[in-house]
Amino acid sequence: MLKAEKEINRLAGLIDELLQMTRAEGDPASRKLDSVDLSTLLASTVEDNRVESEARGCKIHLSVQPSLSCRGDKELLRRGVENIIRNAVYYTAPGSVVEVTASRQNGSAVVQVRDHGAGVPDSALEDIFRPFYRVDDDRNRDTGGVGLGLAIAQRAVRLHNGEIRARNMNPGLLVEMRLPLA
Repeated sequence: MLKAEKEINRLAGLIDELLQMTRAEGDPASRKLDSVDLSTLLASTVEDNRVESEARGCKIHLSVQPSLSCRGDKELLRRGVENIIRNAVYYTAPGSVVEVTASRQNGSAVVQVRDHGAGVPDSALEDIFRPFYRVDDDRNRDTGGVGLGLAIAQRAVRLHNGEIRARNMNPGLLVEMRLPLA
């Protein structure tokens, strides 16, 4: 597939995600709420990103505590998680591992995705979740991103009454989602 065609497909997917989020925000009754098994959702999302991670010279390691589920829209959650994992795969250092973990903490399911890249300036840790925001050093067309992936993830998490945040790990960035358990 040509690079331009791949980019067009990726942007079309992002637009579709934004439209689905906007519908869900505007009409909460339109959301399909089910019990979502996070271990299954994370395993399939990690598997979907293995080819891209291998092409970028990194691996993805998944560690999930059993019996973690939340109530929500499986597709919205999958899209949010996928955007975070794709971001981590893109920004992690070659030869490193993207770590995806999920555990139970104080009545919440906590999903963490950590890369081993450069991280972001501390002043940008909240801004990276704003639509179209990109860290200044990353405003190069060659990177391919438009600054929507983490904004989509944040909207998906908030639609499920959850929280999302990022912190630098030196090296790397850790993005953490907290979702109410089912």
